[in-house]
Amino acid sequence: MVKVCFFILTLTLFGYSCNRSSFENNLVEAEVVLEQVNIDYENISVNVIDSVNFVESKDTINRNIDLSFEQAESKLEKKFDEIDRLQTNQNTKQYLKALLLADFVYAAFSFQLLGEELGMPENNNLTNSWDSLTNTEKFNMGTENLIAAECGRRTNFYMEMIHRFLGIEVRDTSIFGVHTYPIIKIDNFEYIIDPSEPLIFTNDSLNKVLTFNELKKGNEKIRFLKTNRTFGSSRLLISNDLYNKLLPFGSSFKDQFLNYLNHIKPEIVAKIPKCFEPTYNKDLQLSYLNNANNAMAISFNERNLGSKISIVNFKRDYFGKSCEN
Repeated sequence: MVKVCFFILTLTLFGYSCNRSSFENNLVEAEVVLEQVNIDYENISVNVIDSVNFVESKDTINRNIDLSFEQAESKLEKKFDEIDRLQTNQNTKQYLKALLLADFVYAAFSFQLLGEELGMPENNNLTNSWDSLTNTEKFNMGTENLIAAECGRRTNFYMEMIHRFLGIEVRDTSIFGVHTYPIIKIDNFEYIIDPSEPLIFTNDSLNKVLTFNELKKGNEKIRFLKTNRTFGSSRLLISNDLYNKLLPFGSSFKDQFLNYLNHIKPEIVAKIPKCFEPTYNKDLQLSYLNNANNAMAISFNERNLGSKISIVNFKRDYFGKSCEN
């Protein structure tokens, strides 16, 4: 009887070991993911916008990504082929491809400086017809900076790219009035990959890419790592109306912008979360645009001006947590 029990126990342990190995083999391999990204631990930043340097570029931006949609698709396919040659499991390859698509969407589209309400965009006709446009038309409108794409439009376009190139499940979710983002499903695991700010969410030891459920439970300390920004940075568009509104407020863009922000301070304060702790890149590049709707653009690598990712705004933006939680 003892021998039989021992035999059964041995089989049970062996089965557990095999199942565990199979489970681990399906996980996204953090080591491989981090080898493929340029981890930016250091970011020179300041806490007050008065300390930001707006560095004016001599170049005029015609397109955010200087490729046609067909050329961009071809470039994506070549990079997918490179990923397929990596010595890793299929789930990790799918995760890396999804990150690449997030970088693509992030760079192709721009945000509107001060948002759609205070930023005074001049694209109502384009906004109303957005859903009826083809992906090629959306890409061209966005990369030519004729229209800004906030989180909802980015998420919609990203999901279409995921279906088109990877054929995996993806859903979107929204925190009302705060943020909309996609959640991709790889095998039986869900992950946040956000084209509004492509990040890799890992545990503190950098040896595990955290799933959506792990992030939601919040039992582990989270590290936020930027992707390579393979296709470049994103931009904040300064509409023609806003640009003309700024002109009387100073002789340089920085003076104009800061004085105007002070002028509309009550309207801005009303829109800022109570727990907002601003962090700005010290140097921001300012470029002129060549289109009918927007005059200038600011290049940057976050999602909102002054909103570098932190555990507080992560919980607020992705899970609707208040400052007190």
